[in-house]
Amino acid sequence: GPQSKSDYTEESIDSEWWAETLDKYNWQAGYYQDFGIGGGDSPVFNASVLLDLYDSPENAAQSLAERLERIPTWEGQSQDGATLESVAVFEVEGFDAWGMTVGVRDSSGTLYTLTNIDFVRGPIIVDVGTASTDQRDLVPATLALVQMVNARLVAAGLG
Repeated sequence: GPQSKSDYTEESIDSEWWAETLDKYNWQAGYYQDFGIGGGDSPVFNASVLLDLYDSPENAAQSLAERLERIPTWEGQSQDGATLESVAVFEVEGFDAWGMTVGVRDSSGTLYTLTNIDFVRGPIIVDVGTASTDQRDLVPATLALVQMVNARLVAAGLG
């Protein structure tokens, strides 16, 4: 559903930076859609889309660039019993997007592999994510979701 600034700044790693960055680049609103958990004992348990609206395409692009520089510095930090163990940022060739694979270990010892691909369309940062517990490479599946989201944005005039 709709996101507020507090969704970014409360109980998150680097909450002060989030607050400053949202203000600095004139963040307007956000919307998060989670596609739930996989069936049964499926290790692939989540897919999501997060849309962040800024007041201009330039501010959206600058905010994303700053995120891509900042998030890898969180490696080794913990929040609420979960530790960000690894961050790998990569360019998504031919799509003007950036990806990130993040390993997060919770307090029970379970390692979650999060794969996110982020891109800017107009004044919107789009973050498409998947998550698993078996460390599989979800980049191809996440990219397929990105292509579907992008097609809808292009059809809406944001291409």
